[in-house]
Amino acid sequence: MDANLSATNATRAVYHQVVEDAREASGARWVQLTGLEAGTRQVRQVAWSSLDLPPLRAALARALAAVPDFLPHRVTFPATINPAVERIYLAGEVVSAPLVQVAEGAVPATLVEVAGALGGMRHVLAVPLRWSGRVVGALNFHTPEPASASQGRMCAAFARQVALMLENKALAAATRRQVRELRVSRARITQAEDDLRRSIAEELHGQIQSRLLVGWIRLGEAEAAWESSPGRARALVSEVRGDLAELRERDVRQVSHRLHPAAIAVGLLPALRSLADRFHPSLEVELRVPDATLAADHPTGGRIPRDVRLTAYRVVEEGLGNAVGHGRARHALVRVELVAGALDVSVRDDGQGPAGGPPGLGLTLIAARVDQHGGNWSLTGAAGQGCTLRAHLPLLPPVPSGREEEILGEVVFDPLWDEAPLSSDGTGRERQGMG
Repeated sequence: MDANLSATNATRAVYHQVVEDAREASGARWVQLTGLEAGTRQVRQVAWSSLDLPPLRAALARALAAVPDFLPHRVTFPATINPAVERIYLAGEVVSAPLVQVAEGAVPATLVEVAGALGGMRHVLAVPLRWSGRVVGALNFHTPEPASASQGRMCAAFARQVALMLENKALAAATRRQVRELRVSRARITQAEDDLRRSIAEELHGQIQSRLLVGWIRLGEAEAAWESSPGRARALVSEVRGDLAELRERDVRQVSHRLHPAAIAVGLLPALRSLADRFHPSLEVELRVPDATLAADHPTGGRIPRDVRLTAYRVVEEGLGNAVGHGRARHALVRVELVAGALDVSVRDDGQGPAGGPPGLGLTLIAARVDQHGGNWSLTGAAGQGCTLRAHLPLLPPVPSGREEEILGEVVFDPLWDEAPLSSDGTGRERQGMG
């Protein structure tokens, strides 16, 4: 049994140790661990204890002779196959019943007869394993006689400890996976910041420095002509002043805006209007913001935090940039609306649709920004029908201590389907199990 854990020898060893410990603690003849697949509600074999006792070996040999093609690790059956199985996996009940009832329809009747006659496995105590409130499998204790009340309580307590252990292992694995994803995300953000710094450095060193150099040269010409040709000197100074004004208004402001949009301090809508102007006339941008959202975006008494406004701005910036760069769109509709304590942002264009392949660096950064707010995002569209980038940004920051439930909510019960389960002693044909 696994929960997003890799199918390693260490993982399989955990399951085999579970069934061996369960057999030793309960005194059962044989113990079997099964898993319930959530999506299909199929019951699958995961691990079982050793068949080293002489009666079990005799039963195994007779079973293989009776049904040579029987492969227990491939046995799978619906959780509705019979009433006893339904009670175990769907109702989550502890079931003590004859093996013939529990195995009805799941394995050939001949094997059930052999297991009872030679192996002494005539009864089953099946204890469901619960994981985050749902049944994910069961420990099945096979015994010659019905389990006593005290044995039942002991087996149920053991199963609870097993479920807790496996849940803790899944939580640890999910946490490790999220840490890896966080490291990848941070590396991409660092790469994007380095690329931005490099681009701005090139712009400062290239275009802006060149224009400053031209101004410096013309000021030198004006200084040289000041005595002999004051009119020309004044004209040169005036020309340099005009160039510097244009440099300040266009180039320097553009570089500053790339680092951080100053208009965000005034409000999201002014910043988005400024952003829309940057794309004109290549892209016609239409902004739709309800009055209630405008009121919440007020710079002095608004409800939208500045960091949320900045993330919303970056989402729109990415959507408009993709609309022009990849989609070759001519029109884009930007919607911003405050809904139930969150800011919903969307950018819909009339371009060629999403580009194929995995998300690029821009969308990866959007994902990281949105995740910081505990929100979610999506990119939808079809070829020739445009693209829609959406983001849902809660106004309140996520609660750090609540990650456990979120992680467990992502855990999927996933037994080692692709690996043939082994008996705990690892012997070849002793992978056979009944019931």
